[in-house]
Amino acid sequence: QAFETVAQAYPEDGYLQYEIGVCLAEQAVALQRSHEAGTGQLIGRARELMARARRHLSRAAELGEHSADLYCNLGMAAYNLGDMEGARQAFRKMLQIEGGDDANNNLAIVYAKEAERLRQELKTSVMASDERKHQLQEEMRTAISTALHYFHKALELDRDNPVLHGNIGLAYMIR
Repeated sequence: QAFETVAQAYPEDGYLQYEIGVCLAEQAVALQRSHEAGTGQLIGRARELMARARRHLSRAAELGEHSADLYCNLGMAAYNLGDMEGARQAFRKMLQIEGGDDANNNLAIVYAKEAERLRQELKTSVMASDERKHQLQEEMRTAISTALHYFHKALELDRDNPVLHGNIGLAYMIR
């Protein structure tokens, strides 16, 4: 709260907004870990902290702070809040600034998560029309192909990274 009081005193300081956003996001992650429900979804207070973090990070970007770290944190906040489109946008900006393996991996994870969501929706869409099922299949194929594209780009930059190899394997399992 002390940080946010300072932020109110200096609302046009983008770097301060960024730092507050990072601190709030770290608090949210620590709180979530201490109360892990196993669902992968943020719980109560952690969700509130992450939403506040996202607001501060967005404000920092509005004020002209543009760094790969800012967009990485903004993307992670959006991802953790379930906003895959917001996460994609932030990670694309991260990728434009820093075309490294982390940016590619983060973007790939968002697409893989979307593919998995679509796969689950397809499994449970017994009452959907054939046209809708076909649409879901096409969207899922596009999402997983895009995920694999970014995982492979990340791997080109860091061939020895075991996490990237694991992520590609998981993406192929979704496929």
